[in-house]
Amino acid sequence: MSSSKDPQDWTVDELVTFLCRDKPGQWSYNLACPDLVALEISLRENMISGSGFLLFNDHYVKELGIKVIAHRQYLMQAKKWLQRRSPKFQARQQQQQRAPKALLSEDELSPEPLLDIIDSNTSLDNPINPTTPDDATNPNPLLDALSPAQTEKKKPRRMETTIIERPPPFFSPGTTFTSSTTCS
Repeated sequence: MSSSKDPQDWTVDELVTFLCRDKPGQWSYNLACPDLVALEISLRENMISGSGFLLFNDHYVKELGIKVIAHRQYLMQAKKWLQRRSPKFQARQQQQQRAPKALLSEDELSPEPLLDIIDSNTSLDNPINPTTPDDATNPNPLLDALSPAQTEKKKPRRMETTIIERPPPFFSPGTTFTSSTTCS
């Protein structure tokens, strides 16, 4: 390693030394090395330090101008190797895993029902009559229309996938086809 301190704390110079000047370690075995001069220039232009490099993804590697997939793999493997050797990065990852996930339940994601529908013919001084028709108080008005014998017979149906065939490929007019079929 180019420095004895945590890769999370590396400066741009220390990261450049590790990636572009030091002899590659076992992490780079059998990986195609990118143009190190161009990589150094790009790391310096983009001011990539150790903390930023440890968070790299393929998109950021492409932003550095690395187009060849094998060269991107070289950098991503270096990133993984440094992440495993960074106590600060490891501690942050463990802390994020322990933090409770702020996921919303389905009820919290559903919109609130509209409870107060205002009739345009009424004013605020003249409130709507609070009485409701009988069918508005029934939670399942559709089920009352069917007899118990009808509802017991009905079972949920499984939905099937519909496969639509593609039309045959377009051929230009005048194209002739020859067919040779033999029957035995």
